Amino acid sequence: RYGADILRLWVVSEDYTEDVKLGESIIRNLVEDYRKIRNTIRFLLSNLYDFDPASDSVPVSKLHHFDRWMLSKLQGVLSEVHRYYRSYAFHRVYHLIRNFCATTLSSLYLDVLKDRLYVYAPDSWERRSAQTVLYRILSSLTAAVAPFLSFTAEEVWEHLRKIDPRLPESVFLSEIPQPEESLVSPELEEDYRRLIAVRDEVMVVIEHARRKGLIRHPYEARVFLRAEPETEGLLRKYADYLNFFLTVSQVSFGEGGDVVEERENLVVGVGRAGGRKCPRCWIYYPEEEFSGEVCGRCAEVLEKMGYACT
Repeated sequence: RYGADILRLWVVSEDYTEDVKLGESIIRNLVEDYRKIRNTIRFLLSNLYDFDPASDSVPVSKLHHFDRWMLSKLQGVLSEVHRYYRSYAFHRVYHLIRNFCATTLSSLYLDVLKDRLYVYAPDSWERRSAQTVLYRILSSLTAAVAPFLSFTAEEVWEHLRKIDPRLPESVFLSEIPQPEESLVSPELEEDYRRLIAVRDEVMVVIEHARRKGLIRHPYEARVFLRAEPETEGLLRKYADYLNFFLTVSQVSFGEGGDVVEERENLVVGVGRAGGRKCPRCWIYYPEEEFSGEVCGRCAEVLEKMGYACT
């Protein structure tokens, strides 16, 4: 009814040191987990159709800081995957990969990344930086799930070989990549741990503003932040990317907004974004920053792609 991969997923999801359970509700939950993993992989693949790892990869030192953070996190995941496989803790591999796909990737990294993947020119640094890390994630993830999602992994590997013909003929002729210590950045991971904590608090207030009818989509929001000096210093350090990281149109430091809440060590205010909505990227910009019908950023991208903005 569900296929061999779901059966294998059930086998690895169970802790064999305890009583092993099987039932319809357990299988249904596993099917949902499988869909999360598969949908994550599909998103990764769909954004690599025009990427050649041999010629388009961005050197690690020149990656966007958000991509370098993700690359550093990936090394930790790979380290744990190897440790769990060596100790035959297969259920821990399953939980690790499921949470990595559902939380770290789908709910955070890939969600924030959509702007760079969809708005910038195909061969832009912003997009190529993202694709460089997406490729690494996809190849690592495919190899990591191959022992228990064999058919799915082999299917994905066929598509990966179209992107990179240098890969082995089968995923089962490859190895799970080893973590690279040189790619680990404790400082960047600490910065983003704190930034993610801020993002989580901001998302709560944005949802409250949405429920009150102030906004319908996060891009309609202007966020006001007031924090203690150390946290504000961190936020200002990444100020040029903060609105994209929070998936809002505008971010200001200080008090303001129509919905204001005091969160943990942080005061968050949410108001309507000023200016006009760009129909291409959906972000609100002041009227003077528009070039014809689109914002200046989109106009520059379209010009590079050979389109005239009127």
